[in-house]
Amino acid sequence: MSEFRKNPGGTAAEQYLARLGERSFLTLWSYASPFRNQNASTQGGDGKELCDLLVVFNHHVIIFSSKHCQYPTTADPILNWSRWYKRAVAAGADQLYGAERWLKQHPNRVYLDKDCQHPFPVPLPAAANMKVHRIVVAHGASGPCQAEFGGTGSLMLDNQVVGPAHYDTQRFKPEPFTVGLVDPAKGYVHVFDDASLAAVMGMLDTITDFVEYLEKKEALLVHQGLKIWAAGEDDFVAHYLHSTDQDEDSPTFGQHFFPVSPGYEGVSIEEGYWRDFIRSPYYQSKHAADKGSYTWDELIEHLYTNTAPGKAHPLSTDTSFASREAGLRLMAQEPRLSRRMLAKAFRQMIEQSQPGQYRVKHTSATEDTGVQYLFLLLPHAEGVPEADYRAERFKALRAYCLAVKFRNFGNTRKLVGVAAEAGGFDAIKSFDLTYLDGAVWYVDEQKEAEVAHSLLFRNAVASTYHEDESPEVE
Repeated sequence: MSEFRKNPGGTAAEQYLARLGERSFLTLWSYASPFRNQNASTQGGDGKELCDLLVVFNHHVIIFSSKHCQYPTTADPILNWSRWYKRAVAAGADQLYGAERWLKQHPNRVYLDKDCQHPFPVPLPAAANMKVHRIVVAHGASGPCQAEFGGTGSLMLDNQVVGPAHYDTQRFKPEPFTVGLVDPAKGYVHVFDDASLAAVMGMLDTITDFVEYLEKKEALLVHQGLKIWAAGEDDFVAHYLHSTDQDEDSPTFGQHFFPVSPGYEGVSIEEGYWRDFIRSPYYQSKHAADKGSYTWDELIEHLYTNTAPGKAHPLSTDTSFASREAGLRLMAQEPRLSRRMLAKAFRQMIEQSQPGQYRVKHTSATEDTGVQYLFLLLPHAEGVPEADYRAERFKALRAYCLAVKFRNFGNTRKLVGVAAEAGGFDAIKSFDLTYLDGAVWYVDEQKEAEVAHSLLFRNAVASTYHEDESPEVE
């Protein structure tokens, strides 16, 4: 769907990772197998693969390295593990560290193709602001791990295992199928396997939810003095998702977290936490309620497709990739619960829409994002040419957004407006998208906004709405 030619990935494992990436992070921010241009003197050339998946979103950069290595079958289980670890995990980590250095040192020499003709489209953050998340996807050990210990085959986590202790049989006694801190001196590396990759990316399938988990997990595992052990990454993420901070004085109140009681030396998460979690009423209720939220994901993808250059009135006169990406990024940074609320508000508005009646809804999903949304459904009168209707609709959309900006100035960071035809789902044939900076006034904009507010918000009706993550479970 992108105007840029995207690499689908090489091996079957890389293609699977690419599909997971586009599902979780959406096609605009997820790119399989990008390349680095080794020759600084020319744009073209023989590019070298940078990593297996690169995700860039705001200041977050997620680098994936996918390694599929046959698990050895000698009579020595420790030797089998150390050999596989060096080929899969250690080699993958080396690729990640190399990719990170390149992105920080040569951000303008990253391309989508081997010939280095198509530059990486999403602007990379400055090196000083870049928050890098390193992920090795190590295939090949889950089957042997499951055969040895049962369960799902997810590798065990133990933060007491550091660096060479994973593989150096001369100085240490490595624990097969156990991963800790790969190389703390170079930066934390997350290690997913066949079992945990789908579990984590399936449960945390928005950029915000995924990154929050990675950051909280890393902070816990590198915490000095805490001993952390888990039977598998899937059990670890289940423990995280089932734990919500109830301390109203805590900065993470209402968020998922890893609870550690005062005075405790660490956390141990036993086998079966994942199994019990996905069978629990809590998860079943949440899963059912989340189904409607994917309307928001689909809307983002559709808006990107239909606001390309040459389309009528997308983002006013600016149809550049950078401008469109900036507006859609605001929508994509919403976590899954917020997307559920926004999608529900948008769907209900469309369902209640009559062919000859326009509808406007102004809403925000969560209080802490600083982003507010305005949805407009405008009737398309019979006989009015499409271009004239789209021009009128975009003008109305911008006026309503300016009115909201005037009404909430100082309390809104960004405003996103989406418009479509009135009259229910069957009537919708096009969308318009706009966004405004809610914190500053541009030339003549404040006066225009004040006029729009006086005209458009005479009979506004306010309402509140609350959504529980697991609606049917207290």
